[in-house]
Amino acid sequence: MSTMSLMHRQRGATAVEYALVFPVFFLLFYGMLTYGLIFMMRLNLQHSAEEGARAALRHQRLPAGNTESPAPSQLELRRRQAETVAASHSSWINTWKPGLLQIQARICKADAATDNAAQCPTGSSVTDCDILPGCQVVVTMSYPYAAHANGPALPALPGFGLMIPNYLTAQGRILLDGRALDL
Repeated sequence: MSTMSLMHRQRGATAVEYALVFPVFFLLFYGMLTYGLIFMMRLNLQHSAEEGARAALRHQRLPAGNTESPAPSQLELRRRQAETVAASHSSWINTWKPGLLQIQARICKADAATDNAAQCPTGSSVTDCDILPGCQVVVTMSYPYAAHANGPALPALPGFGLMIPNYLTAQGRILLDGRALDL
């Protein structure tokens, strides 16, 4: 058999091999992009929650002429600062569908087991943050990833929707010493 006839018989084999292998590599690549984006968003939420909690540690002075009791106002200022910093660190996530990112900062007793409303009432006061055990700032962030019909940037391929999470959540906690508050 001549070389020319062998090449003639193999002429369509490359196209068939490409047609069989391309979908596998495409799905692999697309899966890496999809999960890379999900992991990047999740890590950014975690980083933002931790930075928000750290921001509450920075001493928040009350404005001059404030007639309120200083301690609860300080806690409220710290709580608001935690939410503001967390929102600014994760602002790029909110650009796809604004308003879906939920940020909640709470001031809880340090020995609180959970951060629900019963353990961490809004309007915590310094008496709740006595010197021992102190308080903790809990910043919780949640993003409904499944609220996007096609995901935030990449449309879901058939079969990938089962493996994509409904919510991305993150939480940052940090201890706030009761002695740090101006009384």
